[in-house]
Amino acid sequence: MKITADKVTRGNARALKETLMQAAAGGETVLDFATVAEADSSAVALTLSWVRAVQAKGGTPQVLNVPAKMVSLMRLYGVWDLLKGFCSQRASETAAK
Repeated sequence: MKITADKVTRGNARALKETLMQAAAGGETVLDFATVAEADSSAVALTLSWVRAVQAKGGTPQVLNVPAKMVSLMRLYGVWDLLKGFCSQRASETAAK
């Protein structure tokens, strides 16, 4: 599922969570942040919830185009080691590091 919002923040997290949980329940195993320009800790929480929901359905989650800010937050909150196997950063951001 491609997130179509340009930001994933506290302001839209509740609506996005409902959509993501429905997608996971329907068997969607890919979450793409390609169009997301702004993300806060809500995006990290949503990603954790979505990964758990996909795994509960027996799927293997893939989180694509994770913004660098989200990766920084995942590291800060100590969940990067739990999620890094499912995540790929944006090519333009990883090339700059």
